[in-house]
Amino acid sequence: MLTAPSPLPPRPAARRHRGQLWGALACGLVFVVLVVVAVVLLLAHVDPVPRAVQAPTPARPDQLVAGHCLKALPDADEIGAVVVVPCKSGHRAEVVATVELAGDDGGARPPSEDLAATVEQTCARVAVLGAPPDARYVAWVPSADSWLRGDRRGLCLLTAPTLVGSVLS
Repeated sequence: MLTAPSPLPPRPAARRHRGQLWGALACGLVFVVLVVVAVVLLLAHVDPVPRAVQAPTPARPDQLVAGHCLKALPDADEIGAVVVVPCKSGHRAEVVATVELAGDDGGARPPSEDLAATVEQTCARVAVLGAPPDARYVAWVPSADSWLRGDRRGLCLLTAPTLVGSVLS
């Protein structure tokens, strides 16, 4: 009488290859996650522009500090980039104060009106001697995207049709 052969157990090599495949996939996934985290951290890192620039220098609002002079003010509500110029040259605005804004670290951004009111209160307290009579203050607050990247600084700018020299010196 003939009997059917009993099923053979899987070959050890097949199990080993399958385990290696899963291990490689797991390592690949960990690598991708680490790359994404590194990119996010690099994008969130902000290098301020030196206060005393020697030539026109493009900058994002989150790179500005008190004493930066801006060639012009953007017309848009969302400010992507500005040009920082040496204050001894003619310019339209100067950052006269920065304001640390309170907010939920979980990413919830307060309404723009609330943020602007906080920055405007600081602007109202800034006394700039020698400011031209036609000068006015402008408050800038972080955009929603900038807020998500961790930007919590508002800026108070003194603007006038023409400024020469720093109003803070």
